[in-house]
Amino acid sequence: MTEYFTLAEQESLRVRLREYAKAHGIGVIKLAERILEANSKHLKEVPIETLQRFIGGERIVNNALLHAIARFVERVDDPIAALGESLHRLQGTPTDKDISGDYAIIRDNREYPVKIWQQGDFWRMTVEERDQHRIFEGVVIHMKRVFVAFLNDQIFGFPRHYHFVETRNGTFADADNADRIIFNRSP
Repeated sequence: MTEYFTLAEQESLRVRLREYAKAHGIGVIKLAERILEANSKHLKEVPIETLQRFIGGERIVNNALLHAIARFVERVDDPIAALGESLHRLQGTPTDKDISGDYAIIRDNREYPVKIWQQGDFWRMTVEERDQHRIFEGVVIHMKRVFVAFLNDQIFGFPRHYHFVETRNGTFADADNADRIIFNRSP
C-alpha cells in the first residue's frame, strides 16, 4: 500500500465505497461504523463529515483514514459484482435497454418487491419475500434478447433464476411463455 494516495487511487476507493454502500443500502453513518469496526486496531474514529466529503468527490489528506478505507474495501470485496462481471464477460450481449427500476412479483395473492439497478454492463437485483423471511440478491445479464437473473437467498443460500423478456406493456414475462408474467413495474 502506498504511503500517499494519488487522485486516481482516491477515486478508485471512492467508487468502491459508493458501490458497497449502495449494495448494502446503508448511509454514511453506518458506513463509517463498518470502516471503524474493520480498523479498530488502527483507528479511533471515522469522522462522518470527512467521509461524506470524500464520498461526495472531495480529495482528503487524512492518510490514516484513507488507509483504513483501503483496508476496508479490500476486505469487503463484492462477490456479487464479481459474478455479474464474469457472467457478462462469458455470456452477456450488449443492449441499449436499461431495466433499472422498482417492480413487484405477484404470486399467491402476495406482492414481493423487486429492485433492479444497473452496475456497469449488468444489473443487480433483489427480491424480498418478507413473509418467508427471505431476501434474494444477485445479478441480471442480457443474453440475445433475453434477460437472465441469477439470485441467491442471503440467509439460506437457496438459488433462484429467471429468464425473462420485456413485453410491450412494460411487464416482464417468462422467456419461454409470454403469457406467464414474472413481474410488473411498481406504481
